[in-house]
Amino acid sequence: MVRRLDQPRAPEGRPGRLRIQCGDVLRHYGRRVAGPQVGAIATMERRGGGHVGIVTSYNADSVTLISGNSCGPRGNRTVCERTYASARMLSYTVAEN
Repeated sequence: MVRRLDQPRAPEGRPGRLRIQCGDVLRHYGRRVAGPQVGAIATMERRGGGHVGIVTSYNADSVTLISGNSCGPRGNRTVCERTYASARMLSYTVAEN
């Protein structure tokens, strides 16, 4: 079963959001692919740990991701698209059919 990154869930009867972290994707989700694909889950290095986003576009030097906790002031981060150097990417994963 494949879950969306923001699929609601209710642990112990409480509503919430599925929190997928970089290490979870690296170890457990989908099928790894050799390079970026639109719609793939990308994992990347980031100060303080890793980061996960969905690939929206790419070229030879950079990858654009849509992800949470990426824009806005500290303490009030939001979802947005940002472009990162391809060299920062750790892996790309696609859902298994």
